[in-house]
Amino acid sequence: MNYLHNRFRKEADKLAQDYIASIPFDQRLYRQDIEGSMAHVKILTNRG
Repeated sequence: MNYLHNRFRKEADKLAQDYIASIPFDQRLYRQDIEGSMAHVKILTNRG
C-alpha cells in the first residue's frame, strides 16, 4: 500500500517511497522497538 498516495495528487519520489516502505512491518514491531530502546537507555545509565 502506498501511504502517500491518498495524501498527494502526484506520486511521491523514490526516496520518499523507500523511506516509508517499511511502515506495515514497523507497525507490527513497535512494542519490541520501544522495549529495545528502553533496555538500551538502562544500559547506558548503568554505565554512566
